[in-house]
Amino acid sequence: MEYAIGEFSQASRLTVKALRFYHEQGLLEPARIDGETGYRYYDDGSLVRAQAIAWLRSLDFTILEIKELLASPAEENGDLAGLLARKAEEISRKAEHYRRVKKEIDLFLAHEKEMQMLQIKDTVEDRIVDDVLVAGLRFRGRYDEVGKRLGELARSVGRLIAGSPFSLYYDGEFKEEDADIEVAFPVRKPLRAEGIECRILRGGRAVTLVHRGLYSEIGRTYRRLFDYRGAKGLSPLIPSWEVYLKGPGMLFAGNPKKYLTEIRIMVA
Repeated sequence: MEYAIGEFSQASRLTVKALRFYHEQGLLEPARIDGETGYRYYDDGSLVRAQAIAWLRSLDFTILEIKELLASPAEENGDLAGLLARKAEEISRKAEHYRRVKKEIDLFLAHEKEMQMLQIKDTVEDRIVDDVLVAGLRFRGRYDEVGKRLGELARSVGRLIAGSPFSLYYDGEFKEEDADIEVAFPVRKPLRAEGIECRILRGGRAVTLVHRGLYSEIGRTYRRLFDYRGAKGLSPLIPSWEVYLKGPGMLFAGNPKKYLTEIRIMVA
């Protein structure tokens, strides 16, 4: 049986545009082309091939993959199962990748929404900080290593992260080298990982203030907290906290002048 292209389009459930495209790509040749009119005509064998192409395209095979598969002799198409298995593995990898991408996007959007809702105050607050379950990584080094260490910790903690990252400083003074620092994330549940301590970090009374802008200028915010603490006759406790409300490391580096870092000086 011979079909004009319109009839073949209806029978194969492929548009005329798709049939012309597959012809141009060498995937689906018409059974014959009228020499005078240039009209394309298809036969029953074309219909079987068209159905195979449509099925493979629905499985997300590329034109090149379909062409290579259909170019193989019929007896070699026993490899179809292997090809489909490889395609299934590829799709699984892509699905996992997109799940990770979606998770990162969701975290970013949730963080941005939290920042929009957060009322950032320019005055010192004297408040109670709640206990929190954290995963921490403690090291001795320089302050500019904090970002790198937080990245290492984030890769280990992953989906258990339950809030903004922060650092704990145990020295009670500024150090250029060999500072005693712990980077940490609040986590949803306990975990075990080499080099990481998971525990309840005790809260308590703290004087807090949000620093806006560059980390290199954070000293002026510490000074305001120290002045407040001294005026109130409060005794400082170790460690102090720096909570990174908005900064690099979500998806974009952002503008350092817009970074938000909450400093907490624990007091008694």
